[in-house]
Amino acid sequence: MKLKLVLIIFVFIATVSCMDESSYYNRGIEKSELENHEEALTDFSKAIELDKTFVEAYRRRGIEKHILGDYNGAIIDFSKAIEIDSNSFYSYYHRGLVKIDLANYQGAIDDFTKNIEFKATSWPAYASRGLAKYYLKDYDGAINDCTKAIEIHKTMAAEAYYTRGIAKLRIGDKDGACFDLNKGLEERAINSQSCRDTIEKYCK
Repeated sequence: MKLKLVLIIFVFIATVSCMDESSYYNRGIEKSELENHEEALTDFSKAIELDKTFVEAYRRRGIEKHILGDYNGAIIDFSKAIEIDSNSFYSYYHRGLVKIDLANYQGAIDDFTKNIEFKATSWPAYASRGLAKYYLKDYDGAINDCTKAIEIHKTMAAEAYYTRGIAKLRIGDKDGACFDLNKGLEERAINSQSCRDTIEKYCK
């Protein structure tokens, strides 16, 4: 029995010692997909310990930190990824999302703009930049960005319909707003309850 236990421990230690940064990174991805975010974060940290220039490990760890509510930690990781590789355009996008949660709307707009400079078809960046502009009361800018997101990917940009709809309400375009809100609900907008509530209030 003791021999068996020793063998199990030996195999475990040997397995762990054979893991390189890519192994930890890939395991972190798997854990993230299983929504085991704390363990995913640990694996990405292990990958970074082994390779301080592992851009994608910083980015993915930043995503996990954002999910877990560590906004400042997420900003640090995304910024580090960008410092190592200024072409890490996804890091700009994810840092922009965190900045929205921190109510740093202009900072978010700057990051989404940078993402779009690298990838002109980035409909999530257009939609998110539109939301940031809405919060800054730039309703025309919000409408334009959401329209661009919808043009790029109609079926995936449901949230853009919702944001464009409430922006149109702000400028007095009730018919256009109600069309967008109903379209957003039809496309299963993420914020569906808010969408229903707004339709009930303004479009009946």
